[in-house]
Amino acid sequence: MVNQRVAEEPRRRLPYQKKLYLCGSDHEEVTLLVTKLVRLGSAFPVRNCMKRNIMLMLLLLVLSAGAQAQLQQMKGKTEYPFWLYLPADSIVKAKPPVMIFLHGRSLSGTDLELVKRYGVITEITRGRKIPAIVFAPQVKPGSAWDPDKILKVLDWVQSNYNTDSSRVYVVGMSLGGYGTLHFAGKYPERVTAAVALCGGGNPSDGCNLAQLPLWIQHGKLDNAVPISESEKMVKAITACNGGMNLTYKVYDNWGHSQLASVMSSDGMYEWLFKQVKKPCVKPATPAA
Repeated sequence: MVNQRVAEEPRRRLPYQKKLYLCGSDHEEVTLLVTKLVRLGSAFPVRNCMKRNIMLMLLLLVLSAGAQAQLQQMKGKTEYPFWLYLPADSIVKAKPPVMIFLHGRSLSGTDLELVKRYGVITEITRGRKIPAIVFAPQVKPGSAWDPDKILKVLDWVQSNYNTDSSRVYVVGMSLGGYGTLHFAGKYPERVTAAVALCGGGNPSDGCNLAQLPLWIQHGKLDNAVPISESEKMVKAITACNGGMNLTYKVYDNWGHSQLASVMSSDGMYEWLFKQVKKPCVKPATPAA
């Protein structure tokens, strides 16, 4: 009787291995090991054409995974380590906007995982699809946000990806709210619009900030950062041009931490993404 057993093919090492952070419910690191799957398929007595079909299917899976959004830690690129979120390839290739998220003091440290506790990165890990390249740096404990260091991260992103420089958005809460107004106040020509939650700033930046679509929000019951911190910035901005680009929202019954929920709402993202950089204008001066 003829032995029809198919001889086992030598196990060949395939060079293709792709490691990605795929954005799903948990955003755990996913490793696609095509080699193992191909070897698993080779263990069965299938014809060559079927093996080729299996190979094609596996490669399609790899390619589709690569086209999904990715979230990764970036260290050693700039003075600030940062999370980098890349949306789907179709968006990355279409000159996307850039969004910057600046965290509050409780997320300061040397572990980027802390930055996932609340905010824009948390929303991404929960499945929100943001049509922009997002970066979220981390500041060391006891430090304030440095506008120059934030700018270096923005420069790195814009030099490594073909982004729309007329659409750069900044969002920050608490310490990050201060960082947002400090950064936008020092570099208004680089920022399209900003949202500052329960923060504050330097009133001397008021006329630079007055040029930008700006949404300041604060809770009346905030015991961590008093609402007077936002009010003095609103006053400084309004003194320059009547607050023509300013939106100021006060939550009568909210304290400090409740402002994090603003970043879970569609409204904030919709407002930001409809803003486009206006032609350069001369800096405003305070009204006499």
